[in-house]
Amino acid sequence: MLTKPARVSACTLVFATQSWLEYAIPTAEQSPPIRIAHVVTPSPLNTLGVKGVGEAGSMAPPAAIAAAVEDAARPFAARVVATPLRAEDVFRLLRPASGRIGP
Repeated sequence: MLTKPARVSACTLVFATQSWLEYAIPTAEQSPPIRIAHVVTPSPLNTLGVKGVGEAGSMAPPAAIAAAVEDAARPFAARVVATPLRAEDVFRLLRPASGRIGP
């Protein structure tokens, strides 16, 4: 869902993209190296300090990737204002400010 927007039919309000075959899913070759780190923060709400498993959000990855792209494009004064981020969106962000349309 990072490289293509989800399309919804205006008439039926049903997703027009019905299967994963319609999405350009990034592969390992297109992904940067990932470094995994564990941060332990015990919960102050119980004596064991444990937390539930279902606390991870599903919207964090696109926001984190958008923030990383914006950070990497800082020398171009780029500002990411929406996801999904397609290749052409990132290319547009890297254009000089004088040729950019919008914010």
